[in-house]
Order: sequence, then structure tokens, then C-alpha cells
Amino acid sequence: MIGKVFKKMLVTQILSAMTVTLCLLIDSIMIGQFIGVKGMTAYGLSTPILLVFAALGAMIAAGVQVVCGNTMGKGDEKGTNSCFSVSSILALGISVIGLILI
Repeated sequence: MIGKVFKKMLVTQILSAMTVTLCLLIDSIMIGQFIGVKGMTAYGLSTPILLVFAALGAMIAAGVQVVCGNTMGKGDEKGTNSCFSVSSILALGISVIGLILI
């Protein structure tokens, strides 16, 4: 049972990573063609920051899925709503901090 689920998730994660990589490649090609060297410099400097925020978001999302899944499995509707509310506020807070710092 777990092996089948793992294989499905593995394929999904690989496709997701390939899609992100393809998007980054297309972005760099378009910027290089239409904006030039300065645009590529800015893109090269900003991409690691973008990836840090994306990784942070993915980690938070994975944790929230586990916690909310546990509360849903127990039939705890109030706990599930609380989990969703806290995760939404956390995402909003991180977004605001990111906007201020960047």
C-alpha cells in the first residue's frame, strides 16, 4: 500500500520539479533575449531568494497537510478550521515579511 502511494507521489514530485526547472529555463531565455545582460544579472541575483521562499512555502505546506489531515481524520472540525486559520495567518505573515525585506 505505502509503496504504491510512494511511487505515485514520486512521479508527481519529479514532474513538479521538472516543471519548475523548465519555467526557470524559459524565464532566463526570455530575459536574455529581450532585456539583455543586466536583466540576466538581476534574474541571477533574485532567483536564489525566490527559491528560498518557495522551499519555505513547500515545507510549511507539507507540515500543514499532516496536521490538518490528522485533525480531519479524528473528525475534529474545530481543530481543522483552527489549523487552516493558523496556516493562512502564517502564510500572510511570511509574505508581508518577504515584501518588507525584499
